[in-house]
Amino acid sequence: MLGKHALLVRMFSSTVANQALLSASNLLVGLMLIRGTADVQYGYYVLIFNSILLLNSLQGAFISAPLAMRLAKATPEQAAALVGGIFRAQNRLLVVALLAAVALLGGAWLARLIDDELALLLLVGLLSIATALLREFFRMVFFVNRQPLVVIRSDAVFVFGQLAGVWFAKKTAMPVVLALLAFSAAAIIASAMLWRTLKRRNGLDPTASPTVWREMARTGAWSAAGAGSHWAFSQGYNYVVAGVLDVAAVSALAATRLLMMPINLLSSGVAPLLIPFGLEWMHSHGRAAVLRRSVGIATVLTTLSAVYLLILWFLQDWIFDHLMHKRYAHAETLMAIWSATFLIAIFRDQIRVLPAVCDRFRLLWLATTVSATASLVCGFFALRAWGIIGAPLAVLLGEFVNCAYLVALSMRLAREPGEPAAA
Repeated sequence: MLGKHALLVRMFSSTVANQALLSASNLLVGLMLIRGTADVQYGYYVLIFNSILLLNSLQGAFISAPLAMRLAKATPEQAAALVGGIFRAQNRLLVVALLAAVALLGGAWLARLIDDELALLLLVGLLSIATALLREFFRMVFFVNRQPLVVIRSDAVFVFGQLAGVWFAKKTAMPVVLALLAFSAAAIIASAMLWRTLKRRNGLDPTASPTVWREMARTGAWSAAGAGSHWAFSQGYNYVVAGVLDVAAVSALAATRLLMMPINLLSSGVAPLLIPFGLEWMHSHGRAAVLRRSVGIATVLTTLSAVYLLILWFLQDWIFDHLMHKRYAHAETLMAIWSATFLIAIFRDQIRVLPAVCDRFRLLWLATTVSATASLVCGFFALRAWGIIGAPLAVLLGEFVNCAYLVALSMRLAREPGEPAAA
């Protein structure tokens, strides 16, 4: 028992350190671009980066939980074939999707629906999406295999490359384009490091059949649909804001939300790590133990986040004046609403563990879809009525509805007969 707890503590500590590294990097990138670009340019960067978040989220949701469940019972040879088959299937799909996207982009440019500058930006954005998916796949494999230290080394290289590239990019006439190119180059290098490590450990069979992708679809599709729905109300508001107001307004929302990024990255890093442990807890101690432990972890993370937000609140004037060199209308109100939203979100992310390990992905998708629909519809009318503060208010509503449902669902699942307790 002590060994298992020690493993959890080591992995948790490694994951927190890794997310702190990525959080600091994203914060610095955002600050450099906010200070060095016009609001419209930074707004476009945010929209592209949110597309990367969406596709990374879909990939992780489709693969992570089914992969963890299969690897828990697989031999080393079966595990290598599983990872290799998923990798081959995903690459085939990615190539087809990229070719279709480039063709559509070229058609829009030829028809003069978009100008040269926007066409170049979108083309570079497609490259950054592809490289981000590649890197995230390898990171996910190592996390599922409980090897976070390997990921930390590659992430350190990625962060250094990205920051160096953005620092140079902000001094040029095309800061956003070059920043995305730096992101892509750093992602390729980090992916190559993880690929070599995986191959050296015989963790990936490049000749494995890609049909395993279809076999995972029953579970993975519902999980991915839920992730897509969640993205719709956690990030989709940016596109509603760009349509109802303008792209420059996206910059103001993103700048205030950027300060919450350490909470978001901490949550997104710890939550997937809990899936394999949640499976072990359920098999050994039952569903109630999974709920108790996930609530405990959620409470700790929420408390740490509240302390961070309190410090942030007292430093906000200094941050806007000396770090961002910009002042936004309603900045204080936006920060207050974002703070409440992120406290609910980090608690909700951990509570999802029990429904996920119980294979209730369809219910998770339904709950998230209802929350996302309510959030986006309310956001549209709130933006028209109250302006920019309507967007985070709608996101807060969606997070509250989703979290309340997940708490109720988890409590019901914990009372149902589940895995027998260990003898």
